Amino acid sequence: MEVVQNVFERDDEDDNDDFEDDENVVVCDIRRGPTGGYGFNIKGPTAMGGKMMSIMGKLYPPLQYISQVEDNGAAYIGGLRKNDRVLSVNRNDVRGKSHREIVKIILECGGSLIMEVVRVDPAEALRLQRIEDEHEGVKTKEATTIRVKGYEDITHPKLHTVYNICYGGAVRVQKRYSDFDEFKNNLIKRFRWFDFPEFPPKLSNGLFKSVLTDAHKEERMSLLNKWLQEILEQEDIANSELVIEFTKIDKKEEEEKKQKVFNRAMQASSAVPKPKAVKSELPKRTAPSTQATANEDSATKKDKAALFGKTLFDEKEEALDDIQLNFDGADEGALKQEKKEKKEKKEKKEKKEKEPEKEKEQEVVVEQKTKVYLPGGNSVKIQFPQGTTVKQAETLVASHLKLEDFGSKIFGLFDCSSGNDVKLSPNELVSQIDTSALKMKKFLFAKQQEINVDQDERSVELLYQQIKSEIDAGVIPVDEAAKNKLDALVESDDKTKYLKTVRKLRMYGMVSLNPCDCDYPSEGTTVIVGLQLPRLVIMMCNANGTLMEEEDGPTEFQWESITSWDTSQDKKSVAIKYQTDDEEEEIINLALGDQVPYFQRCVSRIMKEREWIVEIQDDDGERSEGNFFVKKAKK
Repeated sequence: MEVVQNVFERDDEDDNDDFEDDENVVVCDIRRGPTGGYGFNIKGPTAMGGKMMSIMGKLYPPLQYISQVEDNGAAYIGGLRKNDRVLSVNRNDVRGKSHREIVKIILECGGSLIMEVVRVDPAEALRLQRIEDEHEGVKTKEATTIRVKGYEDITHPKLHTVYNICYGGAVRVQKRYSDFDEFKNNLIKRFRWFDFPEFPPKLSNGLFKSVLTDAHKEERMSLLNKWLQEILEQEDIANSELVIEFTKIDKKEEEEKKQKVFNRAMQASSAVPKPKAVKSELPKRTAPSTQATANEDSATKKDKAALFGKTLFDEKEEALDDIQLNFDGADEGALKQEKKEKKEKKEKKEKKEKEPEKEKEQEVVVEQKTKVYLPGGNSVKIQFPQGTTVKQAETLVASHLKLEDFGSKIFGLFDCSSGNDVKLSPNELVSQIDTSALKMKKFLFAKQQEINVDQDERSVELLYQQIKSEIDAGVIPVDEAAKNKLDALVESDDKTKYLKTVRKLRMYGMVSLNPCDCDYPSEGTTVIVGLQLPRLVIMMCNANGTLMEEEDGPTEFQWESITSWDTSQDKKSVAIKYQTDDEEEEIINLALGDQVPYFQRCVSRIMKEREWIVEIQDDDGERSEGNFFVKKAKK
């Protein structure tokens, strides 16, 4: 069996000794890097148990597997590889366990992981992937893609063209070109950091108004769809309130369409010709035979059906309820009774449709309680109603924890399923994310603002637990003297003083991303990117993420000196353009990979907080000094 880095010694009584006999089993020793992440994703069955599976010629219960390993990340250096099947985590046998249970074990492991995995070859990985895809019924994204497809010329109140925005193949809403243009301008204001693709130009005949042929409309529709697809690839934009508002169904318009359909149906039903009086010229007959009478009745019914139309014999059709039917020999009392029953049925239906909205809301299915991890290892269970966004979920968790006003606004939900803590987009639906590893953490860059929670015991406790664990794990670098001082404050249990002390650290309040390749100071340099309120920091590190000694310290770029940050076409790297002291422009390329959306989210938040600080300074008392969120009462 291959052993990677430090392998823990097993006791003779260990239940998992059978792993040692398998030449395909690898033991990986994974140490968290300075960013606090492990650098791998894990996937697998959501439920416990299941059928035994053959993996590399040996039967195993359902196993979780490694779906992604970050290049040169902590997991990669520790020996973990993509498609590895997980047998144990820190000596906990996880064969047959659910995804949620294993993620919980990983989250509780602190700064290191010992993982036993089955190493599979490419052919076996492909075979297992096919089985897992068939089991989970993998679906394409086509059914849930938003597209611009088709257009319609509207004549009222004046001639104009609308383009169909389709979701899952069905038309969701219709928008004019001017609506798209306004939508584009709002996005540019909201997401200044994003390099938007070219918007379809306005076409004109050079006189007073646009004249579009069908070919022009087809071309514009295609260009609008291409533009929309490109911007929706950005997670922050796709989940923003602007996109949700732009693509939501107009209820008033929907009701008008339904009314039109109903009116057309009523017009069609009223077009059925009314029966004319027909005088029978058949001679009277006496005492026909039973069989002849039956044949005559059958023929008479068919004649009357042909005369009055099929709708007269269909109980579901209510368009001709007011027509009085009185066939020769028919029972008038029976017809009245039938009409009465129809009327009662219709009244019951209308009454049911007019039931109070409150009763309907009670029928909404409520999701099961979701566990949310807190700094320090504790957790709470919260019930998130169907359709809850991340922002609404954060409010619910803050309310459950009884955080005061300021504290409730600086804590947010992070996804920790991959071992890296990534802030979730506020407009993302909770039902569409992996809720097995949600954690409530601070998301605030302006460290001087934290003094506003010092009187809130619950917020102080959360901050204390988070910062202490980050310092212990090396995420926040401190020298030996500062560490000794902080340890003494831990012993005295003075949490408020502990927080005041760490706020003086230069690197406090910085979000560090995972190691990535950079072309500064030379091509192929591995660095860790740090984001703070006043600056962007680039710290050189080795392949396993350990910071290197730099003679002049880390390279810092004040945000004022950065003129732009552009995302590459494949959304995997960011080009930072900055101005040197000689007022020359230089560019640094950061190969952030899948971290690009999180980088953009952090930068967007930093820019917002910097604007808030300006408001506090310039707003002549409208906001209270030192607090982003609380307004002073007007005199």
